[in-house]
Amino acid sequence: MREFSPIALAPGLLNRLAEWCERREIDEVYGSVVQSDLRKTPSLLDWYEKRGFDVWQPSDECLPNAVKMVVWRRRASIVVGE
Repeated sequence: MREFSPIALAPGLLNRLAEWCERREIDEVYGSVVQSDLRKTPSLLDWYEKRGFDVWQPSDECLPNAVKMVVWRRRASIVVGE
């Protein structure tokens, strides 16, 4: 059985999530980043930004111990010639 590291799987999973959200016209997906995530992977916020996520200060919707919030937003569709 072939083994995959979480780092190798994550980009593909995020791409699939984005495609799924696009098809269902979901406008926004957010996640919480906690301090232990950043200790394990110091470049995590850059990693999310490179994949189209915005990094914000945590909101009330985040986990209580969140230090950052990552947000993906659906690309706006442009309709020409209406």
